[in-house]
Amino acid sequence: MAKGKIHKYYYYPGCIGLMNEWFLLDINNIKYAVAIKRHVKGLEIYDLDNSVIIDNNGNAEFKRKINIKDLPYFHIINHKDMHDFIIGFNAHGEKRIIKNYYFTELLICKEVDDIISYKPNYSEFENVLTKFILYYKMAAKDKSIKMPSESNISIFLDSLKYYEYTKDDLELEVNERLKIERQSKSFLNNQSSIILDNNEIELGKIPKHNAIEIGKNLKSLLENNTSDEHLYKLLIAYDKLELDKDPKMILLELFIYTETQIYQYIKKRKIDLGVSKNKLKDYETEVGIGYMINIELPMLIPEIDSNTRQVIGELDKVRKLRNKIVHNNFIPTKKEVVNAIKSIEKFLSYIHDL
Repeated sequence: MAKGKIHKYYYYPGCIGLMNEWFLLDINNIKYAVAIKRHVKGLEIYDLDNSVIIDNNGNAEFKRKINIKDLPYFHIINHKDMHDFIIGFNAHGEKRIIKNYYFTELLICKEVDDIISYKPNYSEFENVLTKFILYYKMAAKDKSIKMPSESNISIFLDSLKYYEYTKDDLELEVNERLKIERQSKSFLNNQSSIILDNNEIELGKIPKHNAIEIGKNLKSLLENNTSDEHLYKLLIAYDKLELDKDPKMILLELFIYTETQIYQYIKKRKIDLGVSKNKLKDYETEVGIGYMINIELPMLIPEIDSNTRQVIGELDKVRKLRNKIVHNNFIPTKKEVVNAIKSIEKFLSYIHDL
């Protein structure tokens, strides 16, 4: 057996606003490490009959050579190394205008007990990628990066490599071993192309990111292992605000979801403490959300401290704002809704850890 780790590389559409650093994920008790390697511009080829071919030694080259000097509008990464090309083929042979089209090279690592007998599970890496992008979007509030299921282009130019641990490596903790960066051996190479149907695309702009701050936020979310469902709901709310949707409806929709989470937590705690499910069903409609937030939550949360009181107090302010909207037709400002969403975000993160 040869213990080591698998390296899965992706070129992801857009410019992910992080520095070259490692982020650790724990999914179903399996540890993964994700690193942002670099940001690159894409190379477009309008010759549909041309393609990348792989020789017997695993080297990549174009079927028909390209004269770089004759193509000043191409963005070249490094024409000496074919693996550094990002290639977009026009789906219909139409000339397109590509503006600021960027990709982020991203690496996902996983430990395996035996790299020799390892059989790739691509869906596993795709799940890690999806989770990482979701957490990043929440940490950065970055609308320019799409979720894998949303993107109108494919995740591109990936490869799978392996690295066998040395005796010194095995002395390290798993989190440190996952971050080892040495030359890895080729395990499998996949080359594919991007199909873009639009005549004009403007994706992957490089926004002004505070990479250090985003990195801190992302690590905090990952350490707390916040619920994916919570993050999706919060992202939807933030995205709608950015699109100048009705802030009143955004808050009401998110508060309904929060009410459901409060009810589910309280119900679970009561059942854990011996209350009959049938009795809960008989009386649940008689309890209002104000009572649940201010009486039942403090009573049922195992340990109450100043942080808990602050989180519940902020949530109750959101409840009062919601009541003003519903009963008095109050129109909240965008700033009030942003603050309310932040309070809900704190509460959902807190209750997830209980």
